[in-house]
Amino acid sequence: MATLNVVKFVQEHISPERIVYKVKTVLGLAEAIQEALGLGHLPCLIGDARPGLVRLVPPDGVRDRPPASYPSGPASFSARPGFLDFVAAEVVKQRKFIEGAT
Repeated sequence: MATLNVVKFVQEHISPERIVYKVKTVLGLAEAIQEALGLGHLPCLIGDARPGLVRLVPPDGVRDRPPASYPSGPASFSARPGFLDFVAAEVVKQRKFIEGAT
């Protein structure tokens, strides 16, 4: 995860002695935060779904890519239309949650 913008942000703004725990996965980070080991940056999709976690700041410009953009509808998918139509419809329903706009 060392190449992620949020990791670089922490390295540039937090003194090394205040970094008490390092993980290699986002889910590992979520579990560490949930166990009260400290603060951390999580995708809203993961943090918002975990009981007991609270956003300290709204989503901002510390991202690795622009917010996801979704096709206007299931017709944009072509392979296995039944399954992909279902998945696309479910993703569209959850768009605000996925983008952290809940």
